Amino acid sequence: MPSASGKRVVSSQNYVASYVGAKILENGGNAFDASIAVSAVLSVVMPHTSGLGGDGFLLAKTPEGIIAYNASGWASKELSVEKIPDYRSPFTVMVPGLVDLWQFIHENYASKPLQELLNPAISIASNGFMVGRSLHHAIVSSFKLSEDWQKVYGNKRFSDEIRLNRMARILKHISRDPREFYDGKIAEDLVKGLRERGVPVSYEDFKEFHGEKVTPLKSTY
Repeated sequence: MPSASGKRVVSSQNYVASYVGAKILENGGNAFDASIAVSAVLSVVMPHTSGLGGDGFLLAKTPEGIIAYNASGWASKELSVEKIPDYRSPFTVMVPGLVDLWQFIHENYASKPLQELLNPAISIASNGFMVGRSLHHAIVSSFKLSEDWQKVYGNKRFSDEIRLNRMARILKHISRDPREFYDGKIAEDLVKGLRERGVPVSYEDFKEFHGEKVTPLKSTY
């Protein structure tokens, strides 16, 4: 769903996220600023496809050349192929890479403070937003997930209002220090919660995580 700002257009999976990105550009931000803000809003309004628990990838063209960054999640050091019974097993959960990608973009290419870029997502999470069709379908098809999921999403349906206060608090911490997601209180809470659900992940898995700049594949056709 695109949103325009002057001669520039922002397109994403959700119109609210696209609008936020367009406003960042309108207020003097660059495309990298907008990408962080859009991604953060998507993590709130579409957590099932673009959430904080997911991977992150960047492919961008700049005057200096092509930038590619791979922040796909690592598997736990305790994991082996033999331990994975099926693709929906807790053993398939990886260390999330998205926040690492935000940090990489912000430290190297963004022009605005991270708090300013995450504020729209924080506001949406704390003040509430309407459940869209995609999130609705994810909710009704995921009724067997954890009690925590049920408490937040279980009775919500299309067009209902939902508030994600815990998400807002986490995003506030990330806005001050994104590394806390991997080496701090957030990481401790995540590891504790994941291990309680059978995910063999350790604090060291989070602490050691980092994405990497890569060279994109090229081809002619």
